[in-house]
Amino acid sequence: MYRILMLGELSSKIQKRMNRKDRFEFVTTLKRPEGIFVRSAEVPNDLITKDLLVIGRAGAGLNTIDVETCTQNGTMVFNTPGVNSNAVKELVLTSLLNSVRPIEDAAKAVQELNGEDILKQSEEIRNEYIGDELEGKTVGILGLGTIGKQVARACFDLGMDVIGYARQPRNQEYFEQVFHLKDLLPRVDFVVILLPLTEETTHLFDEEAFSLMRKEGVLLNFGRGEVVDNNALLQALDNEQLSTYISDFPSTELLNHPKIKLLPHMGGTTEKALQNGGIVAMRNMRDFLIYGTVRQSANFPDIFLPFTAPTRVTIFYQDYPKIFSKISQKISTHNIDIDILESERCDSYVYTLIDLNEADMAKVKKLTDEIHSLPGVIRLRILRNPNWAPTIYL
Repeated sequence: MYRILMLGELSSKIQKRMNRKDRFEFVTTLKRPEGIFVRSAEVPNDLITKDLLVIGRAGAGLNTIDVETCTQNGTMVFNTPGVNSNAVKELVLTSLLNSVRPIEDAAKAVQELNGEDILKQSEEIRNEYIGDELEGKTVGILGLGTIGKQVARACFDLGMDVIGYARQPRNQEYFEQVFHLKDLLPRVDFVVILLPLTEETTHLFDEEAFSLMRKEGVLLNFGRGEVVDNNALLQALDNEQLSTYISDFPSTELLNHPKIKLLPHMGGTTEKALQNGGIVAMRNMRDFLIYGTVRQSANFPDIFLPFTAPTRVTIFYQDYPKIFSKISQKISTHNIDIDILESERCDSYVYTLIDLNEADMAKVKKLTDEIHSLPGVIRLRILRNPNWAPTIYL
């Protein structure tokens, strides 16, 4: 039985669906789990032990997981990009609309009225809440992945001019693409950040970037908080180099500023997104633990192989000359037949699935001990086919 440490909420219905054959135990406290399910919580490095086989992230970002340490440990890390993309897109659109129409202030003002002629009173104050429209304005989308393209398309459909920024060319008819911020910031009324956090994107918005923005510009950050240099941001707002900052990543120094609206990191948090993310994450985790299959991993290559033999050996190892031939020689020496195998590479690592026509676990264990002793082998597992039955000839 695999023990899964839950560092995020998952409905009991999904847990029951995954655990129909009592293969998993879901726990909330455990020092040495075989699997970890997480949404946005930090994964402490002291949980990355030799027992830890997999970390499943329901969501896209991996900044709360030490992926490099996991790789060195042979722990597979995967995420579920795309399952919450519509939720994030709709929150971006909501924020864009709210930035031009003072809906919240207007609604609050109506609640403060008294008397029988509320409609008349409301009409008398409505000129205080005249907003603007998005149609005809220009928006810059920074990051043209799944979410970025959806936001760009939605903005285009609202009648906005769309300029996209990304390192790789994107061939889309509904936006113009540029490759340098200096070619985007002076031209747009709104900037939407949907970039991941990398060395290149950390503090991408610094004093120089803010100096290029329009004074009436609105900056919306739904990528990562550290993409924006908060000190430079506060200075830019005080100097009226932009009008408004909306962020899904609160920080202490940005609280209670009249030109800043902070949201509680709620971009991908809807009932539908949470459910879909949990389902995909648990399905990928189940398939990896039981079959060795890999989907959407950050440090293992994606791989799939139908499991038709009695035994499967999974090997994660550093690639170096002739290591695979040494593995094959070991198998041949032990007189075990290979049914089928599949091997894929990710950076300098290789992940191999080998199905063996051998049900004698003692014999398989002796073989795998020798393979595991080869230089560069980081993680080796023996899996029994849960659906295998020997063929009986009559």
